[in-house]
Parts: sequence; C-alpha cells; structure tokens
Amino acid sequence: MGEERGVRMDEKLRRRLVLGSMEAELEYALLSRETEIEGESVLTYGISAKLLAGDSLIHAEIHDIAPDREQICGLMRLICEGAVPPENLMDIIEDFIA
Repeated sequence: MGEERGVRMDEKLRRRLVLGSMEAELEYALLSRETEIEGESVLTYGISAKLLAGDSLIHAEIHDIAPDREQICGLMRLICEGAVPPENLMDIIEDFIA
C-alpha cells in the first residue's frame, strides 16, 4: 500500500458467551486510518476482534478492508451476531472481499 498514519477505534460492539464453564467476552471494534496511495490520502476501515476468557486474551486486527464505513460497520455487526472468534476473522474478511 502506501504510507500509513495512526489507527483509530471508532465504534465497538461486545458479546458475552459461555465457553464450557467459563464466561467470555468478544469485543469488536471498527478501525480507521488514513493511508496514502499514489499520493492521495484515503481513509480505510478495518475490524479488530478480541476474545477475553479468564486470563486469556486472543486478538486479531485486519486493516484496510474497504473505504466504505457503512459497509464495514454492517460486516462488523454480522461478525458480532455470529460470535466470530479472532482466529477466524481473516477467513470471514476473505469471504467478504471475494
């Protein structure tokens, strides 16, 4: 891509679930950052996913999915509804882009 600037977390969604006998929380956040592509500044959006269960934290971030904020917010809502764990986030994004 090009030059990247700071990443912002704009919106968050949370979902509680039970894994065996342990409570867990999934948190999804909309990421945004300006990226310079061919001399032009473009705002792109991505998704962060965190799973916190006890003392364990699993985290994944996928940046620069698309420049359409509403499209990525909709995707993030679907991911939250499906309780997609961080380790499967890339699979969902790849299917979304394809």
